Amino acid sequence: MASMLVVLIETMGRELKPKELASLALVNHELHRLVTPNLYHTLRFHSSGQITSRDRLLLMLDIMSDSSFDKTKFTRIVMVTGSWYQTYDAIDSDLGPQGVLSPAARMLSALVACCVDKMQYLKEFIWDLQVSITERLVASVIARPHLERLQLRLGTNSTPKPYFHPVLGFDRHINVQSLNLVQIDNHAVLESFADAPLFASKLKELTLWADADSELSVEPLLSRWRDQRQRFPLTALDFRGFSDLGWSPASVWNCICSSTLKDLTFEIGPSFQVSDCNEFWSSAMEAGLRPSRLSTNLLASGLIEFISSFSGLEALSIMTCDPNRPVEPLGPLLNFLQRQHSNTLKVLGICPQEHEDYLLDAQMVSEHILACHKIEELRFGPRQPDIAPILMVLEHLNRLPSLQIVGQMGLAQNQEYVQNVISYALEHGIGNNLIYVAFDDGPVYMINRTMSIVWLKVKNTVGYIEDSVLLHEKLFSWVSRGT
Repeated sequence: MASMLVVLIETMGRELKPKELASLALVNHELHRLVTPNLYHTLRFHSSGQITSRDRLLLMLDIMSDSSFDKTKFTRIVMVTGSWYQTYDAIDSDLGPQGVLSPAARMLSALVACCVDKMQYLKEFIWDLQVSITERLVASVIARPHLERLQLRLGTNSTPKPYFHPVLGFDRHINVQSLNLVQIDNHAVLESFADAPLFASKLKELTLWADADSELSVEPLLSRWRDQRQRFPLTALDFRGFSDLGWSPASVWNCICSSTLKDLTFEIGPSFQVSDCNEFWSSAMEAGLRPSRLSTNLLASGLIEFISSFSGLEALSIMTCDPNRPVEPLGPLLNFLQRQHSNTLKVLGICPQEHEDYLLDAQMVSEHILACHKIEELRFGPRQPDIAPILMVLEHLNRLPSLQIVGQMGLAQNQEYVQNVISYALEHGIGNNLIYVAFDDGPVYMINRTMSIVWLKVKNTVGYIEDSVLLHEKLFSWVSRGT
């Protein structure tokens, strides 16, 4: 019986919710012993924003920061999430311009640091709380010898005045493979990060998302890395929200080893000039970049030539930026995509924003999209009021489980009509593998075929769907965990 329980807990432990694990732990001593490692594997310190007599966050911190509490030795993942307490919101907003973090915010980081100090085998740490993390806590986290992944939210957009964000010290060895900084809105904080990759010898994935309103440049990073003559052997690089590179586009490939880079996301603001786009892609081609996944908004010049220079692309996502910014014609781009990558391409996203030239009609779908017969996920905007491209996609791309319809000038706004047309097609045996349908950045629908065709609204919107590429951002993978 005991051996059966061991096997059961080992196979199902991670699938059970914390409440279910806690209930099992109360049954008897044997189950308590078996369940405990899974119960404390993932800890989520979540702030509801309200201080109550039974505040779960405060209770967790009281218990786990106690020196006699030893269950944190089983902890591998820590998440700090939620909203800052409303009581302190105005205080931190007023202190922000003075460059001061409230005592309450500092105490929160100090208590979490006390917990982290006891987590010898911590592998992943995520800070997504609105209030700033302190250098003391960051130092505690990166000192964990088994840490593999670090993700920090470094900006706040929901207060009257931004909270203060202290400069973080990354000038020590960091034992991480994946480093992700989200919503950077402060030049000093960005500058302080420049040394982090220099001390992360095992780093494979680097993600930096800047707050677009802050108009930050990548220049402090590239300048520092160039001075140190470093080339990082990354497998994944994700830069978004920066206003420009602030340096020669070719300098990127002086810092990043193109031969190892397989997953590239590069989205830069409208100040990035046409000549810069062309130099970026030509220098990438010269450096030998051959990504398997590519997502970009650098469409003004050079992308077509880059796409045509190699084969083997598995996922491509392109999106226009500024409607006044020039873009290369979509037809030739799709033509070279079909020629060079049709045997490998599984994911294609074309987000037109306000560029009418990047909407698809039936002819373009027939000539280019359908030729990429292995496509499993597709995002595009049909030309209004043409429903034919959608029906053609459903009929001919038999592997397609995920479809996203976008475009302010397309059919995405006539959602009910499109849903009825798709339902009719599904009822007649077309699109048998279709699981998800999304409209713009709104809700995601799951197709249920138990009795008749039913559209079930998935709780999570675009960006949170785990078994998808176009509908999922890896930085949001923590959302459904530890709840």
